[in-house]
Amino acid sequence: MQLASNGDKEECSESEPILNHHHLHLPPPGESSFSCEIIPISAAASGDDDLQNVRVDETCHLVNADQPQCRICLDIGGEDLIAPCHCKGTQKYVHRSCLDNWRSTKEGFAFSHCTECRAVFILRANVPPDRWWLRLKFQFLVARDHAFIFIIVQLVVAFLGVLVYKFYGDELREMFGYEEHPYGFYTMAVLAIVLVGLLYGFFIAIICGQRINERHYHVLAKQELTKEYVVEDREHVKNVPELDPSHVTELRMLGLY
Repeated sequence: MQLASNGDKEECSESEPILNHHHLHLPPPGESSFSCEIIPISAAASGDDDLQNVRVDETCHLVNADQPQCRICLDIGGEDLIAPCHCKGTQKYVHRSCLDNWRSTKEGFAFSHCTECRAVFILRANVPPDRWWLRLKFQFLVARDHAFIFIIVQLVVAFLGVLVYKFYGDELREMFGYEEHPYGFYTMAVLAIVLVGLLYGFFIAIICGQRINERHYHVLAKQELTKEYVVEDREHVKNVPELDPSHVTELRMLGLY
């Protein structure tokens, strides 16, 4: 609806052809020429209705209650779509692969609990017989990365020592008496390089060691744990035995339960 002045009625009718003349109501003769009247704008109303219909269609396209949708990747349907917790609506279903990736990358609480409704997942122990080898493999990978960083640090320190000897070798030989004790000079140089390399490698290991452990813990260890402790579907599996206390103790020691 729109308010229009009677004095501008002719100008409005020429500039806005969408107004229909049969909707115009003339005032009584005794009223002022500057009185206002209500004029319906059907085109604007129809435009608003079309815009609202488009928004409704888009909403219906994005959220379809008839088909289950994964709350993480937002894909509709799938073979491994499960309902692991007490969430309802669009938060109810999730792909098992998406959930396992979420459990392996988020904090420890998310491994065995839903971060939305705070419900505990129904976990089923699926511990492989070669679990000891997986744990040993994890330790080997951590030791490999630590050794790699240590060797790189030693090479960098040795390279810096060679540069110092090349540019300041004469001054160092005169300072430490190379002419009188040549072997002692080289022994002190090697010991200095090794000592500096060890100290520098120690500090670098402290700084990088935590990141290495976190990387292997999240990428390897927690991914393996998601396969060992499988989340069951609450919608289809009803009678599931409780997790063994030994497994619960292990998860609590790791901060995952």
